[in-house]
Amino acid sequence: MSGGWVELRLYTILRDAAGSEAVRIPCPPGGLTLGEALREAARASGGLGRALETISWEVYGLLDDGSRLSLEDRVGCGSRVHVIPPPSGGEGGVVVEARLLKPGESVDIAGLVARAASASPANGAVAVFVGTVKAVVGGVRVEKLFYEAAEDVAARVIESILREEAAANGLSAAIVYHYTGERRPGETTIVAVVAGASRGNVYPGLQRVVDRVKREAPIWKVEYRERGVKAYILGDRVVTLSGPEPRSRAS
Repeated sequence: MSGGWVELRLYTILRDAAGSEAVRIPCPPGGLTLGEALREAARASGGLGRALETISWEVYGLLDDGSRLSLEDRVGCGSRVHVIPPPSGGEGGVVVEARLLKPGESVDIAGLVARAASASPANGAVAVFVGTVKAVVGGVRVEKLFYEAAEDVAARVIESILREEAAANGLSAAIVYHYTGERRPGETTIVAVVAGASRGNVYPGLQRVVDRVKREAPIWKVEYRERGVKAYILGDRVVTLSGPEPRSRAS
């Protein structure tokens, strides 16, 4: 792509209004802001200008590497910018879902991936994390885990984390399903799915989501280890006690 242009990739109403999937804007030395590029494109296409007014200029830009641009951010000559209007599905154009699952409930991971991938026309990557129960920890056999959650608030805390990390990492979708109750070695404990423009934002976004859920959500884990050892995992501490098993809540 020549250095004297900025290419704007248009989607949905913007593409239809402009009558083209892409518009090239002359780029002065030093580049121009995304807003300036869009205003220049709107001057060349009255339909595009009317569409932008209709959606109150609620758009942002994504570079091919996943970097997010506001209307005030500068775009270098030779860049291609995906112009993103508010996507379908979710407040602020972001698909966010947090759920607590009980033993016996299943997770359709393929369905979650498809939902996340369709959250934005600019999506080019979906990343998935599936946590499972370890059979051995520190050389000691684990017989099972038990997850207890402050169920009235845990999902809301996770949802808040998802919204914050979606905004910080330019994600169009962030979904977490976390099990509660008893889990056996090899069974799934958590599924996290995020989507965005490229691996440049979905990889760090996924790690931040999983790390923060494990660190901040009011969900506690007890490991039932061999020889009757019960290990409470409390932050970075492991407290071992002996005692009766917790009772599973009724579904």
